[in-house]
This record gives sequence, structure tokens and C-alpha cells, in this order.
Amino acid sequence: MSGSWNWVVKITIPIFIFNYLMQLSIMGVQLYTEEKVSLITYWIIAFGLISTALAVFIASSPKNSIRHAIGALLLLFVNGFYLYVYKFSGAVDFQNIKINLGPDTSATFSLNLDPMIYLNMGVIGLNFLVALWDLLIAFLSPIEEKEKTRSEQGLNHISNTPLQKKEKMRLTEKDQGLEQNDVDAYSF
Repeated sequence: MSGSWNWVVKITIPIFIFNYLMQLSIMGVQLYTEEKVSLITYWIIAFGLISTALAVFIASSPKNSIRHAIGALLLLFVNGFYLYVYKFSGAVDFQNIKINLGPDTSATFSLNLDPMIYLNMGVIGLNFLVALWDLLIAFLSPIEEKEKTRSEQGLNHISNTPLQKKEKMRLTEKDQGLEQNDVDAYSF
């Protein structure tokens, strides 16, 4: 996920959702208080910004490089903390919510969303194993030397016609410090 989409998914959408839920009242019951929403949005913004910065860092690094693999591991740790923000900030805590159905009737319900958080943590754990494998590959793969560019090689732009072979030989000997008249003596 690129950095800009990471920001939208991890910061913007959750803030809009929690601000909407703070204003929402279901049968006279407010799901989130203003203090709870401010605590949740603080941690969402904090870990969302870190996650977005790491996603941009990973996107800018070469694939199968050590920098890419280490960034991916760090991003997985931050994503794990991001999920625990949801668990421990009270964002998924719907315990013993009392709804008044009438003058003498009320109902209490609880909604446990912890298994969803644990499922996501399991996915992050599996991705962590894949990221460790990528890091191992990045450390053990041989480092390939960069090819010289045409300007560094200097002679690749000359093709192989007889006249151009003579020019290539002249340029090669000129690079070796030979005089022009010595080059003419070797020409065909």
C-alpha cells in the first residue's frame, strides 16, 4: 500500500468514522464519549503517521534490498501496535451497554470484537515470517555490480562497421596516451 493510501485508510477514514459514532445515538445510548474519541484519535494519528512514513520509506527503497526488508519488518511492528491501539483504547469495547426499551423495560448487550483483532494480529504474525524470509534473502543474495553507463564506457555507441572499428581503435589508443601520428601508423 503506498504512502498516500496508507494515510487515507489508517488516519482519515477512522477519524471520520469515530467522529460520526461520537455523534450517533442508538435508542438513547451514545456509543462513544468525546473523551474516548479524543483518546482513540490521538493514538490513531500517532501510529498512522508512523505507519505512513514507513510505507513511503519502503516504497522508495529498491525491491529485495536490505533497506526494504528492514522497513517492512518495522512496518509490521507498527501495524501490530496500531491494532492494539484499537484494542486497548476502547474503540472495540462494547461491554454491558444498556438500552431502555420502555418505561419499565431495558436490555443490556455486549459485543466482543477482540477475535477480529486477534485474527488481524495472526495475519501480521504470518506476514512477519514472510518479512523475515525476505530479510534473509536480502542478506544472502549476492550484490550485483552496476553496469557502466554508456557515457562511462565511452565506446559502446560505436558500431562495428570497418570505418567505425578504426574510430574505436583510435579512441582506445588515444585514451592510452598515444600520439595521433602513432594511431595513423596502426590504421589499416
